[in-house]
Amino acid sequence: MNFSDKLDILYARRSSEDGKDGESIENQVALLKQYAADKGYYNIKVVTDDGYTGTNFNRPGFQEAFALIQHRRVGRFIVKDLSRLGRNTIEVGQYIGVIFPRFGVEFISVHDGPESSDPDSLVTQFKNIMNEYYAKDISDKQKLSLQARSNSGRHIASTPTYGYKLDPNDRHHWIIDEPAAEVVRLVFKYYNEGMQVSEIARTLEKAKYPAPSHYRKRVVKGSRTEKNPYHWTGSSVTAILKRQEYVGDTVNFKTYHTSFKDKQVHYRDEESFTIIPDTQEAIISREEYEKAKKRRKSTRRVIQTREKHLLDDMMYCEDCGKKMYLNFRKYAGGNCYVYICDSYRKKKGCTAHYIQETEVITSVLYDVRRIFDMYRLDKNECRRTLVRWICQRNEREIRDINARIKTITDRLQTINQTEQALFEQKLQDEISQETFTNITVSMNAESESLKNEYGKLLILLDKFDDQKKNVPRFLTKAEAFADTEITKDDRYILEQLVEKVTIQEIETTDIYNKPATKVKVLVHFVDIGQI
Repeated sequence: MNFSDKLDILYARRSSEDGKDGESIENQVALLKQYAADKGYYNIKVVTDDGYTGTNFNRPGFQEAFALIQHRRVGRFIVKDLSRLGRNTIEVGQYIGVIFPRFGVEFISVHDGPESSDPDSLVTQFKNIMNEYYAKDISDKQKLSLQARSNSGRHIASTPTYGYKLDPNDRHHWIIDEPAAEVVRLVFKYYNEGMQVSEIARTLEKAKYPAPSHYRKRVVKGSRTEKNPYHWTGSSVTAILKRQEYVGDTVNFKTYHTSFKDKQVHYRDEESFTIIPDTQEAIISREEYEKAKKRRKSTRRVIQTREKHLLDDMMYCEDCGKKMYLNFRKYAGGNCYVYICDSYRKKKGCTAHYIQETEVITSVLYDVRRIFDMYRLDKNECRRTLVRWICQRNEREIRDINARIKTITDRLQTINQTEQALFEQKLQDEISQETFTNITVSMNAESESLKNEYGKLLILLDKFDDQKKNVPRFLTKAEAFADTEITKDDRYILEQLVEKVTIQEIETTDIYNKPATKVKVLVHFVDIGQI
């Protein structure tokens, strides 16, 4: 393997869990640089992650290095020991045994010797297990520490709840933050007087009380609160109403992780919180809190059960791909259900694709009955007709796909020839290493994109071919119902034969030759697609 033109990554990591005893980033880098110098590796790049856990690979430094690896600019990836790469046995093994070799990268762990690059060696497996055990042990100790802190009546949250602040004489104790506490009292007063949360939010905004996120200087960049510090939302008000801390209690363990590897925060039910009463001065009385809690529970949204409809969960917009939803409409001539595109409903750019439910059902049943009629008349002719329809439907798209495949193949060949010419120019010092790298990185990115598109197009061609082959299987299903007089109540039959129904909007002209639109119902059958 020729590494002369590729980078050698020197990677150092130190997590916050390592504590003071963990080896510093500086010492790791010094050791790695000395190793590289002893081996004659001079085209090096130092990458570090300071304060990032080894139980996952979502680290900025590692991701920067991996981006270079994906562009095949890295020859070696060097660490002090296996634990610096990571402490997750499965993921570390995947990187060493699969991902690094796939991109032609040699993995070197200085302290673990030549066996470190073999994920199947007993030494590597044992060290990975010990590294993972170390991470779990730290996690368990942290849990015990939090449990002990909670048992003593302390808050385990690092930051006090809105309305409180840390006692300057005791950082484990909360004291009332009066400007914010005034807002908390107003929220409970307004809510217990019967105001809705949205109305409370508008009242606070009008009175120019800073929103909690702005008050704590935790504004999300680009959010509305960043532009308007007084912007309150209903969810901000609801969050205050849910806080039992305002009656003077400590409320711990509201969230949890399923394991030390799981970085996603999960929320517990209120009944599972750990509550220690009367640990700080109360902002509101228990009576006020309980009254608000009782109202919150009584006004929770009740999910209404509605009647089932024939095409529930089958309707989609042909143009944007989103679901079509039923809406009940009242008219002078009578009431009816209509389907409307979800994107249009949420004002996200698509048109309404408005169509009455009865019109859709009529079209779907017509297409299903047509197949049943053909099948009863002549099974073999029905099969040949379906195959012919599929070929006619896909003919133009297959032609376009083949043309695109040829274009991609020609472009990939051009890229390959250009890279070879550039390499020869670099060898003859006609272009610099930097110019060569910049051009080839761009070309490699284009090449990868084209190869991905090429693969998707081949899959699409296979799908078209499978649809023709699947006609007998579809007709076997249809045979079971061919003698049935299908009606608008036969949901089961449709589930067996119809994959989905899409609504397409077509631009046309009216009788006065003015621009207009009409909708078309497209039935997509299981196995064979839309015919």
